[in-house]
Amino acid sequence: MLGPIFFRQDVRFNYDDTKNLIRYQLGDLNYRVNQFQAFQAGAGFLASTNFDLDPYRLFNPLSFKEITLNTPSRVRVFINNVLVQTLNLPTGRHRLDNLPLNEGINDVRIEIQDNRGRREEINFKGTTSYSLIADGVHDFTYGLGVPALEQFSERRYDSEDQKYFLVMNHLYGLGDRTNIGFGFMGDNWQKLASLRYLHQSFLGLTDLNLSGSFLQKPNVGEKGSGLGARLTHLFRDYSGDDRLLRNIDFGLEYLGPGFTSMGLLSASDSASLAPELGVTQFLSDKLNARLRVSYRSFSPLLFFLKGEGRLIVGFH
Repeated sequence: MLGPIFFRQDVRFNYDDTKNLIRYQLGDLNYRVNQFQAFQAGAGFLASTNFDLDPYRLFNPLSFKEITLNTPSRVRVFINNVLVQTLNLPTGRHRLDNLPLNEGINDVRIEIQDNRGRREEINFKGTTSYSLIADGVHDFTYGLGVPALEQFSERRYDSEDQKYFLVMNHLYGLGDRTNIGFGFMGDNWQKLASLRYLHQSFLGLTDLNLSGSFLQKPNVGEKGSGLGARLTHLFRDYSGDDRLLRNIDFGLEYLGPGFTSMGLLSASDSASLAPELGVTQFLSDKLNARLRVSYRSFSPLLFFLKGEGRLIVGFH
C-alpha cells in the first residue's frame, strides 16, 4: 500500500510597502512577463509595484469633462446611451472625473437642466485604455534568483555552474495617452533586452515592442544573436448604433535571423514575418461574428511562396 504523496508548492515571504505600493518577495518568485519573455520558476528576491495595495486609487488614465454652470443645475451623464451618473451642482466650473468608459471609443452625452427648466446637451467621443498607466506613474518589476526544476514531483534549485536568472521590466506614464518602458531578462545562457511604446488615440491602442536577443550555450556550440519586433493595434468601438459595433485587432511580428525568445534555446538562421488580423462584428445583444486571419512567412523576400496561414470564422 502506497503512503501519502506530498507536493510542495510555492513558498515565499511577502512584505508590502503600502505607502509606495511596492511588494517585496523572498522565496519562490511570482512575477509578470512581457512580450518575447518567458516565466522562469525559481527562488530569489524580487521587488514590484502592486496597485492592489491601494484599491481606492486609480492608476489608469482618468476620463473627465469640464463644464461651466451659470445657475444651479441637475447634470445627467450617459455613456453609450446608458445613464451612469446624476448630479445636482451649484453655479460655477465643475470637473466630472472618472467617467466609467469602456475600453475604446464611447459616446458620451451630458444633459444639463437648470433651476428654470432650461436644457442643454453636450455630446462628445470619449476614449480610454486600461492597458495604460496614468501620467507620472511607474509600474516595475526587478528580481534576481536561481532557477527551479520540477522532476518527479520534486522541486530542485539548480545553482550549479553559477546559474541564475534576472528580470527587469519598467513602464512609465508619459502623459495620459502614452507609456514608454524597457525590459531585460537573462540567465547564464540567454539575454533579452527590449524597448516598449504604447499610445492611445481615437484610432485605438498601439503597442510596439523592439527587442534584441543573445544566446550562447558553450556545451553544445549553440550561439546566436538577432532582433525581433512586434506591433499590435486594438480598435474598440462601443459608440453609435449597436448593429455597427465592432472590434478590430491587428498584429505584425518580425523575428530576425538569430533571434530567440526567452525559453527557446535554439537560434534560427532565417527570418520570419507574421501578420494577423481579427474582426468581431456585433450582430445583436446575444450574437456576434468573428473572423481571424493569420500568416507566417519564413522568407520575408518570398512572402507568399514560403509560409503557412490560418483562417478562423465563427459565431458566438
